[in-house]
Amino acid sequence: MDLSPVLWVLTLSVAVFAALSFYFWSNLRRRTPIPRAVPSFDQQRLKNYANILENGDDVSWLIDVESRCLIYVTPSIEWQCGWLAAELIGKPALGMLPTAVANRIDSLVAEMKKRSENNQTDRHSERIEIDVPMKSGGSMPVETEYKFIYDTHGKPTLLLGVSRDITQRRRKEKTLREVEERVQLALKCSGDGVWDVNRQTGAMTFVDGWEDVLGYKANELQSTTEGYFELVHPDDRATLQTETQRHFDGESPSFQCEFRLRTKEGGWRWVVSRGRLLSRTAEGLPLRMIGTHTDITARKVAEVAMSRTNVKLHAQIEEIRALQSQLAEQAVRDPLTALFNRRYLDETLDREVARARREGNPLSMVMLDVDHFKNLNDSYGHQAGDQVLKALADLLREGTRAEDVPCRYGGEEFLVLLPSMSLENARERAEHWRRQLEQHTFTFGNFSLTATASFGVSSYPHHGKTPDELTRTADAALYQAKHNGRNRVEVFDESPILFVTGHSSSAG
Repeated sequence: MDLSPVLWVLTLSVAVFAALSFYFWSNLRRRTPIPRAVPSFDQQRLKNYANILENGDDVSWLIDVESRCLIYVTPSIEWQCGWLAAELIGKPALGMLPTAVANRIDSLVAEMKKRSENNQTDRHSERIEIDVPMKSGGSMPVETEYKFIYDTHGKPTLLLGVSRDITQRRRKEKTLREVEERVQLALKCSGDGVWDVNRQTGAMTFVDGWEDVLGYKANELQSTTEGYFELVHPDDRATLQTETQRHFDGESPSFQCEFRLRTKEGGWRWVVSRGRLLSRTAEGLPLRMIGTHTDITARKVAEVAMSRTNVKLHAQIEEIRALQSQLAEQAVRDPLTALFNRRYLDETLDREVARARREGNPLSMVMLDVDHFKNLNDSYGHQAGDQVLKALADLLREGTRAEDVPCRYGGEEFLVLLPSMSLENARERAEHWRRQLEQHTFTFGNFSLTATASFGVSSYPHHGKTPDELTRTADAALYQAKHNGRNRVEVFDESPILFVTGHSSSAG
């Protein structure tokens, strides 16, 4: 007999039976059993609670107030704590909770019963954080909100609770606490003071660092902006208000200002305050602002010291520059007459001749020598001679333009370089100096002295096209004036000069 069809039918029947069994077992496992009877409570109402609570992810539960047994818990208890609802329902709920929490709930139940007897029904809920046991061992932190459910007679019959896993929140809170601790430690190490202000109410909170900065403890400071403003140095208040308003107006991304604050002992400390506006009102007005204070007194003292040092250094540099200028001036000035010296003349003459050649302008030169100067020195002394030389230098200085170069050429000889001046004008200028000197009376002690001088004039390019030629022709014209009787002005002439005896300018 062929048994294959029979075996096939038997196998199919077993498979169908197994599938149906698994389906019914799964549905039975997923659904939380509802107790058949709860004293003094409507069963349909209990089923309605169960239908609503099972839709949430949190663990919801019901405890019978009389027996303190768990009569309902949502299926979410399994994936959160590992328990099957069937393993917990009907067991004393308080026995599964930490002793402190169980005692608290037990006392609340007793209190509610007492209040209900006095017709003081409380419909409000309470919230606690507890650690509930897990089937695998250990515990899970949950936030539980619970309230009493009353029957139709106003008697507390059930305790309804909703427990939410707060493991992630606890971790975040721990991380936040660690961050706050690090911030607090950083602030303490830096010595900064933290402030928090409500700009609309004027309330101000001070946190950390203020005792180190100003000597105040946080609770010793007035918790208002007005009280704080009284601590600011009067000279710094306008600056503080300006910088604060600039930040409120959006002109600066953050607030920063340096000012002085009064210490508890009555002194002043410099601080730099940094902060930022965190929020505004619905109307756009500044609301909350938070920031820090950093003590910068040491830096300010150093800045003041450095500023004073810089002032002294600047004064020293200016003094050095003045000395350098004085030395440079002395290097080109004759110490007796304060006119330019021979060294300066040599540098200037080359430059002026080159410029006259480049621009095509005239350049005149006047050379003069005090007549009979040796006899003056021999008769009245060198001091009298020096007096005459200084007086002559003053006359030359008064009669020159800014671009003219009056020099002491050597001994009693002087030379005046006259850029852009024609020969005729130079001769007239020399004649003017001659008359002034002739008419001048020098007072020396009890004596009244007079002196004259001889002048020689030459001009570029008529009498010379190089510095040496120009100087030589002016000197020749001076000798001509000496030869012709002194106290006169001569312009260079090509004709030879005849001397009876040898002649030198030093002889006067």
